[in-house]
Amino acid sequence: MVDAVTNEAHAVMAKGSKSFYLASRFFPTDLMNGASLIYFWCRHCDDVLDDGKDGSSLEELKTLTDKIWNSAYEVLPVPFEALRKAANKFQIPSFYAMELLEGMAMDERNERYETISELKLYCYRVASTVGLMMSHVMGLYDKRALKEAAHLGLAMQMTNIARDVQEDHERGRLYLPLEWLQQVGLTKENYMRSENRSKLFLVVKRLLAEAEKYYNSGLAGIEHLPLRSAYTILIAAYFYREIGRNILRQGESALSTRAYVSKGRKIVLILKGTFDILRLLPERMFKRRELDYIDIIWRLK
Repeated sequence: MVDAVTNEAHAVMAKGSKSFYLASRFFPTDLMNGASLIYFWCRHCDDVLDDGKDGSSLEELKTLTDKIWNSAYEVLPVPFEALRKAANKFQIPSFYAMELLEGMAMDERNERYETISELKLYCYRVASTVGLMMSHVMGLYDKRALKEAAHLGLAMQMTNIARDVQEDHERGRLYLPLEWLQQVGLTKENYMRSENRSKLFLVVKRLLAEAEKYYNSGLAGIEHLPLRSAYTILIAAYFYREIGRNILRQGESALSTRAYVSKGRKIVLILKGTFDILRLLPERMFKRRELDYIDIIWRLK
């Protein structure tokens, strides 16, 4: 029987992210519950910071999140009880949640990133950490595959950034490495001018090339996931990767129109993912593998 906290988590995810909710339904029940509980906390923190007027909101989130692991008998607001349930059941370390909050803080400060290394830290904090928490939920046959989970998060977040250059600019945000802009003769003041679109697209292409390296690395870790989890993650990765490829196909026009994956193309990618997963079946049928105990924390180096 599903408890009230988990029920509320399902409702929040179904309302807040239909695509994430539908994807999670490929999971077994326990895993879907875990994904919903993590999403509930993430969404709450994001909403609080969107509504907040100063840094006090972030500090309160950090304090409450820390209590999930360090004040076991204190009753917390429901989103934090949700993450506590997931953390206790799946042995999720506090490090990833606190790093995710640090990533949100980088957005709160509207930070700019001078180099690709600085941008990778941001991507690790806001995206890889979620993948690493989900690795505890899904289980891994080899804990060393945490690296691939983190790399997939990097790839997906870089794709988001490449897709949302115009939208981010309208919100007063810039994620592209300033060093890369400077190398093509652009600055943070002039990069969105119409006469600079061809130069800007060179930077976007470069970021997508960086993302592609991490897709290749991240997808190599799929074999270390149980089949149903592997299928869900593979389809999500294919969808995101296709967004990047559509940007490249559209060229400079992608800077003013948000790239997406059509329903027809999604069906093709689902079929491709199904075929790719079926190729793993023979080995799984004749070689029983036990889930590894994840006792390490993966940090971006």
